[in-house]
Amino acid sequence: MRIPATTKNYCSVCGAAPKIWIEKRVINDKLASDWSLSPSLRKKIDLRESSICPNCGNSRRTRVLAQSILKTSPTNHMNLIGWISYANKRNLKVAEINGCGQLHQYLKGLKHLSYSEYVPAENLKTRVKNLLKGISNQDICNLSYKNNQFDLVIHSDVLEHVPDYQKAISECKRILKPTGICLFTTPIIMRRRTKDRKNMSPSFHGSGESDNYVFWEFGQDILKKNKIRIFFSEPKFENYVFAVTK
Repeated sequence: MRIPATTKNYCSVCGAAPKIWIEKRVINDKLASDWSLSPSLRKKIDLRESSICPNCGNSRRTRVLAQSILKTSPTNHMNLIGWISYANKRNLKVAEINGCGQLHQYLKGLKHLSYSEYVPAENLKTRVKNLLKGISNQDICNLSYKNNQFDLVIHSDVLEHVPDYQKAISECKRILKPTGICLFTTPIIMRRRTKDRKNMSPSFHGSGESDNYVFWEFGQDILKKNKIRIFFSEPKFENYVFAVTK
């Protein structure tokens, strides 16, 4: 199904100005039930996960993450392509921890990108394939990167899938330069409190793969508790980009 473009009718990733964005139903019935989503809230999250740019394939979530990356620059860039040129001229070091959807196809243009995907030890074939492609295997809770290494660390919808999200946040802060910033997305329903799902019935994001197991359903309480600030906000779509610094 296709919907009309919003008033912000340009893509912050590729710079296209589509007349239509592509909307899809993303949240399946089981996840909607596990998450206790009302029909209206389910629709909001579907829009967060779709509203896809027909030119580059980026969803509303990854486009807003790109828009946040643009805000880290002192100059005004209209799209991520321009920012990447800026970042390369200044030799900025960026860590992309687990691919940020279709955004990764553009981030590959960074000269100093450290891109990693976490693959469990039992999935040896995929680990070997990634290694042959030059993709580092990094556990966000135990990163091998040195302290104070990166100007920017980014990840998208990762924290809810790790058992110790506070350790993950700490690791991201550790590898930042003193002037660096970590930008990330994770699903948060602001009017709720965080739920630890480890002792609840199993729940999965995405299409149900076992590595998309959900450990946490985040609420607003994690922000103050972990010194996380909202960097960019679209409350009508439950769409937020968060930031942590040293």
